[in-house]
Amino acid sequence: MWIKPPFRAGNAAGYVQALAVAGYIGIAPIRYHLAGANRERAVKKGSDTVLAALDFLKSRPDVDASRIGAVGFSEGGLVTLWAAISGARLNIMVLMSPAVFYEAGNRSLMGASSKTQLQGLAMPILLTVGNKDIESIRQIMNEDLVPNLKSLGKTFTYKSDYPGNHKWFWKVRPDHFEDVKAFLARHMN
Repeated sequence: MWIKPPFRAGNAAGYVQALAVAGYIGIAPIRYHLAGANRERAVKKGSDTVLAALDFLKSRPDVDASRIGAVGFSEGGLVTLWAAISGARLNIMVLMSPAVFYEAGNRSLMGASSKTQLQGLAMPILLTVGNKDIESIRQIMNEDLVPNLKSLGKTFTYKSDYPGNHKWFWKVRPDHFEDVKAFLARHMN
């Protein structure tokens, strides 16, 4: 089973369909977007949506609760990371170009990238970023998130040479999705 916080922009349905073709069940829960609200509250509400979706899935008799993961892009990537930090019991996590959101205060990517926040994560993590992605995302990934995951001995894969910018991840790309499928096969099956 796979949950994926929905994209504000992009093709959530395409990712859910690609997961289904790969042999997984995907859902994209509707995440309440707080237009004009502060970013910290928006990330918190999004994380709460992921936690509620997990509770829903784990309550279903047709779902194997030992095989639930999450994937998120941009704001959804940040939301997914904070849901995991907040106690989401995930078996795997894929973060595609997670948003920085400096204005989210304690719930920014920088805040999530500290050793204190990352130490409780037990699931394998795939981090993907485009080679022309937003510089602040690449910087935090390279200077904080990846080094801290490494120093904590976490199981993760980081790939930052996909041929595109932030919007490149808005739709399923065969070369990127092959990496996602390989990661799932290695850590989920």
